[in-house]
Amino acid sequence: MFSVMPSVSPTKLSISPDCTTPSLWDQLAQKMNPSACLQGSLDLLEDESLDSAMDTILSDWNSTSMRKQKKAINRLYELTNQKNRHNRLDLIQKFNIHDSCILKMIKDPEHSRMGCLILNNLSIPHENKFTLLQSNLLLKELFTILEELKPETYLVCLILRNLSRGSQHHERLLNFSNGKTLLPLLQNMMLTFGSLVMQQDEKTENVSRSSLTSSLLIRSSSTSSQSTTSSSRVKSAEYQALTYSAQLLEQLTQTHAGLVAKHVALIECLLELIQHLVATIPLHDWTPGSLGDACLVTILQLAQNRKGCCVLRDDLYAPMYLMGLVGKGGIHDTRASWIQCYLDGL
Repeated sequence: MFSVMPSVSPTKLSISPDCTTPSLWDQLAQKMNPSACLQGSLDLLEDESLDSAMDTILSDWNSTSMRKQKKAINRLYELTNQKNRHNRLDLIQKFNIHDSCILKMIKDPEHSRMGCLILNNLSIPHENKFTLLQSNLLLKELFTILEELKPETYLVCLILRNLSRGSQHHERLLNFSNGKTLLPLLQNMMLTFGSLVMQQDEKTENVSRSSLTSSLLIRSSSTSSQSTTSSSRVKSAEYQALTYSAQLLEQLTQTHAGLVAKHVALIECLLELIQHLVATIPLHDWTPGSLGDACLVTILQLAQNRKGCCVLRDDLYAPMYLMGLVGKGGIHDTRASWIQCYLDGL
């Protein structure tokens, strides 16, 4: 078993609303906020056509100047953010940046995170999903990050989850291979990260002597007001990777539950996470899209499949993991009851 150091939460800003001039410490804290690092170029884009902006961005990106490359990356991120989401279709369908500069960014360790952040924005429109999934080179790079458990793993899981939102895309996701297909890669990642996350909640006395510590601390601009007891867990990159992967599996089991059922260790990991989360997170925090909710819905969908039902009942004895949900009331108790009914053949 591994022991891990607790994850570090993002810096919270504490500028007083009635103070006109922020203190020196507040200014430093603002500069440390990742979201602030991406500000400053948006104003330049407001009165500029997309063609003109892209000419400048591509010129700067292909420059040998690191300053210009960084400027190009930041401007490209601004072009794809929520305020400028109308650009997302043209950037893929017209400029094909996913097979050029985005691919180059993801391959470069220095720019990989920003490349994934931009690609995440571009993967949201329904019209872009098919185009992105046709790029063998892009999928190969994403799968490589997932296989090697690089720091951008949680972003890759988010991108793949976005691309899975459309049942017509599931076969492509499940069948593509860079030497390994998606489900074995997800199984390895979830087993590794699941162990790390569950151990973060254990009181260990030898943390400083640990042979493996979490190197995937999330770098996020989130300022969620969650309680301190769960914020380090929710904001760790490992936990986010597990959440996005469970959401991805929730999508895939809608159409390919039988294929998912072949990966018994993956299903067992989902059950262990459910059992652990029941003991550590109040059920009222199991909101739609949360890790616990996504794991439970995935198990329910597997229980409705013949192969999945056999694995849950005969190989894993799933009811043992769900006992903490029984009798608690609410939708999660109901789902646990439905799972039991399917396993009993009712």
